[in-house]
Amino acid sequence: MSENEKLDLILSEMKEMKKDINDVKNDTNEMKNDISNMKNDISNMKNDISNMKNDIDNMKNDIDNMKNDISNMKNDIDNMKNDIDNMKNDIDNMKNDIDNMKNDIDNMKNDIDNMKNDIDNMKNDIDNMKNDIDNMKN
Repeated sequence: MSENEKLDLILSEMKEMKKDINDVKNDTNEMKNDISNMKNDISNMKNDISNMKNDIDNMKNDIDNMKNDISNMKNDIDNMKNDIDNMKNDIDNMKNDIDNMKNDIDNMKNDIDNMKNDIDNMKNDIDNMKNDIDNMKN
C-alpha cells in the first residue's frame, strides 16, 4: 500500500472517528439536556413535597384544633346535661311545694268554712239569747 493510500485510509478513519465523536457529543448534549430537565423535575417535586408536608402539618393542626373543640363541646354538653338535671330536680321540688301549698290552701278553706259555720252558730246562739232575754223582759 502506498503512502497516499495509507494517508487516505487514516483520513477516512479520522473522518469516521470525527463523526463518531460528533455523535457522542450530540448524545452527551441530549443527556445533559435530559439531566437538566430531570433536575428541574426533581426540584419541582421537592417543592411539591415540601408544600404537601406543610399542608399535612396544617391539616394536623386543624385536626388537633377540631379535637379540642369537640372535647370542649362534650364538656359543655355534659355541663348542660347536669344543669338540665338540676333544673328537673328544682322543677320537681317546686311541683311538690305547689302541691303542698294547694293542700295547705284547701285546709285553710276548710278551716275558714268551719269558722264561718261556728260564727253562724254563734250568731244563732246570740239571737236566741237575745230572744230569751227579750222574753224574760216581757
